[in-house]
Amino acid sequence: MRKWGYIFGVSVILLLGGCGRSMGEEQVEKITQVSDAETEVLHGAGWSGIDFCIMESGMLYVKDGQMRYYDFAGNDSYVLCTKLNCSHRDEACSAYVPLIDMEGLAYYREHVYYFWHDREKGHIELVRMELSGENKETVWSQSVGEYATGSWVISGVPHNVYYSGGAVWFVLSYCYIDERNSGRTTSDVCAVIDLDNGVYTAISETAADETVEYNTISGRDAVWTRRRNRIKMLSEDEFLKKWEAGEFSGQISDVSDPYGEYYIGWYERNKEPEYTYYCYNLDTGRSRELETRDACRILDDEGAVLAYCPDYIFLGRYQGKWLYELVDYERNDRVYLWDADTGEKTGLLELENGGIIGRTYGMIDYGIFDNSCFLYGLFQDEQSKITIYRYDLKTGDSKKLFEDVRNITFRIIGDTPEYFIGNVYDQQNTANVKTYMIRKEDYFAGNMDQTIRIRP
Repeated sequence: MRKWGYIFGVSVILLLGGCGRSMGEEQVEKITQVSDAETEVLHGAGWSGIDFCIMESGMLYVKDGQMRYYDFAGNDSYVLCTKLNCSHRDEACSAYVPLIDMEGLAYYREHVYYFWHDREKGHIELVRMELSGENKETVWSQSVGEYATGSWVISGVPHNVYYSGGAVWFVLSYCYIDERNSGRTTSDVCAVIDLDNGVYTAISETAADETVEYNTISGRDAVWTRRRNRIKMLSEDEFLKKWEAGEFSGQISDVSDPYGEYYIGWYERNKEPEYTYYCYNLDTGRSRELETRDACRILDDEGAVLAYCPDYIFLGRYQGKWLYELVDYERNDRVYLWDADTGEKTGLLELENGGIIGRTYGMIDYGIFDNSCFLYGLFQDEQSKITIYRYDLKTGDSKKLFEDVRNITFRIIGDTPEYFIGNVYDQQNTANVKTYMIRKEDYFAGNMDQTIRIRP
């Protein structure tokens, strides 16, 4: 029996066009009136266009080096600039951002925020401005560091920036400068900035043999993971000394780049990872360790390791408890509510050959919608079809909704109070994807012919 093993939901490059028109006062006022500043988690858009910021009336995104707003009702897009006759093609425009230098674009608590890599100053900055592009200011600024041997320098803010609880939650990527300046040793740090006072807090620390990420965020609390490898990863200098001494004899064959083979081959097969889960509260500034678990090994037909994965997938918080799915590759997946204060876990569902259908916000999967519901699917016997169900956390009841193809016709990537936003893939050519919106009542009824194309 094939296990589910993952949550449906992907982010793709948005095919959002537009003529690059400036925003007028009407558009600015409309967004100000309907945007929900108290949304639990708002995902910021990135420069590459593979993620975006969904609001009730529309969404923010980046295209052609321009910060833009797409209006759902009007089926049109606008540049975040109110200057007349502005070309939006250079730094004279407040909405212009050179590609690769910005991340985390969002409209949150009546301001636009985004991270900016100021290469001239050598700083990473969090910028705040009005929707019109006016009154731009720096909320937080940090030097990337000195490029000196033996030091860590900031390489940027990758995708996956979140706004919640009056703060911005993000990951800073670092690169270690060794004697060879290879840049192969990297590390990430989970961080948060309180938007009320601009105070920056590093939740984790740089470490060459660890990776960190946020699992879920709610208000001023977050669950994050540190993945440690029981076998320490050697730096290039450390490895070469051991290799030249014969310690990897018969295990490394590429004499032209032995460290490269060690880094992407030997170490990946032998690192023995484990995941430690923490709960962080912004008000106390402390992380509490919850649990440590071995990574799941994904093997090929010959028993070789293809990947290591966590077996916990967090999906949000309900009444102070974290909702998560325990992925079990040998048995059925199970769904729990976890009280982090008491450690109590309450079982909700056992999913026989199925899993929760989440909506993906970058690295974080969110399963809860309309405050108390989530979707899950169970494969049918012939495995080519899946039955979609809705589960109500208030009542504990499941309701059968509709049958779908195995690969899911409408893959949810966000929602508003009225609509689901999702991607529809060509079943014959999965590279062909289009973005749609559908009223929730139509989705629940399986009326996929009622989808509305975003930007035809």
